[in-house]
Amino acid sequence: MGAALAASFLAVIFFCEERKDFIFIFIFFIIGFISFYNYFNINIGSSAEITVIDKSYGKTIGEFRGRKIILTGNTKELSIGNKAILNGEFNHKNNYSYGEIGEYNIHDYKITKNTYLFSIDKFKEKLYSHYNNLIGEKYASLTMSLCFGETKYLSQSEKQDFKRLGVIHAVSVSGMHLSLIYLALEKVSGIYISTLLSLVYVVFTGCKASAIRSFIMILILKFSKKVYKNYDSLSSLSMSAVLILLIKPYYIFDIGFILSYLSTLGILLYYKKIKRLLYLLPEKLAESLSLTLSAQLFSYPCISFTIKNFGIIFILGNIFLLPLYSAVVILGNISLLFYNINFMFNLLVFAIKLTFISIDGAMYFLMKTGAPLINLDFIDGIGLIGIYLSYLLYKHNYHKIKYLPLIILFTVSIYKFPIIPSIDFYSGNGYSLVSIIYRKERILICNYDETLGKEMIKIKDDIKPNKIITNPRGKRSLYLNPMLQVVISDTYVMIKNNRHYDIIKLPLVYDNSVKSKSKHYKLLFTKAYRIY
Repeated sequence: MGAALAASFLAVIFFCEERKDFIFIFIFFIIGFISFYNYFNINIGSSAEITVIDKSYGKTIGEFRGRKIILTGNTKELSIGNKAILNGEFNHKNNYSYGEIGEYNIHDYKITKNTYLFSIDKFKEKLYSHYNNLIGEKYASLTMSLCFGETKYLSQSEKQDFKRLGVIHAVSVSGMHLSLIYLALEKVSGIYISTLLSLVYVVFTGCKASAIRSFIMILILKFSKKVYKNYDSLSSLSMSAVLILLIKPYYIFDIGFILSYLSTLGILLYYKKIKRLLYLLPEKLAESLSLTLSAQLFSYPCISFTIKNFGIIFILGNIFLLPLYSAVVILGNISLLFYNINFMFNLLVFAIKLTFISIDGAMYFLMKTGAPLINLDFIDGIGLIGIYLSYLLYKHNYHKIKYLPLIILFTVSIYKFPIIPSIDFYSGNGYSLVSIIYRKERILICNYDETLGKEMIKIKDDIKPNKIITNPRGKRSLYLNPMLQVVISDTYVMIKNNRHYDIIKLPLVYDNSVKSKSKHYKLLFTKAYRIY
């Protein structure tokens, strides 16, 4: 599939571009392919020198010649920044999404030295402890995440709240953070010192892809004038992507990297156009809305394909919360400069606490709206892409395409809120699931062994039901509408409409001989028809 897409892309370029442009693109394509191949195709012997680069969420990550490796076994005493000679076994297993080339099971090791990452990590631990003593665990974890990219201190409930409010991008270091830091530094120290300190900040916060992208673009913007060249934002964005992917080719699969570039591309292309449409609004409000909407324009389809949920109050979240988060970012980084001056540090941390109290108040009122996370599907992303392409074609005088968005919206609505009920069965060793989908209802009936709890959570996340019935006893009746009733027992599902009914037999739930399989039915009147 990948080879076919690559060949199709090159074929389009060959027929649409001039020969010299095609040759340049082809060479670039080959360099990217070689870089990607070399990254993931390397073997490690029974002994290797590896640097520990991350320890979070029960997972230890090491780096070998610029490549990421999962470290298992004897890792308890290893710390971030340790460079050690490891003895053990390497299992080559590529994880393209995270850039991991395999697992290294450590038998024993010898630490040879500590890198700069060790010093940074220890300092961050002291900094977190200092914040914790002054403003408590909750605000300390938020400060570390907002200002320095340390999301490991955040709880899952806090992350979920950020998702609901559509400001999850604010809690890890991004281009927004670096832009704020650079602008603040430039006002007091000039281009050269602010550029150097911005680079230090990128390294200190973990060299996130979005921060590196922003730094490269700032660098090109500021120094293009020094060499008497005009700055082109799209060329700058492309250059940053090329440089990052040459060093870390696996970033092409990284969600954060992709969303960062899609959001920036949307802002560059549509920020001014959207702002012109909002000319009746106050200037600051129009700027905030234009920035928020343009950033979401291209990232929304990607979210549909990957994260698969979306906070519908993201506009309110970005308008009311982002300015306050920006204040925390500035105050947090200034407090870092006064770390050893207790009076100034305590004063700045008190200001951070007051800002967080304001944020809590704003979040309380936004949460009171009751707006939930919207579950997205692949079809949502395809639909938005189709509408966007229709817009482009219409702008290029293909006026007959103007009705296509209505057809797309109708198709997506039928898919999302089916008017024909469907019943899906999923069964395997130790579990049996029944999923009923009709209009807005997504009901999941689960029968499974308690030892399969984690596997069931993953399945539930995929199906995204709004009602779950776990291990029911006896029969369970559900009314899909006043006329249509579904009766579910341990061995069958019965569809009833007045006196008429149809019965679907279920496989044995805990039969070890049952292999994983699924069956899918559509209900027409009182008859269940198997689709596949």
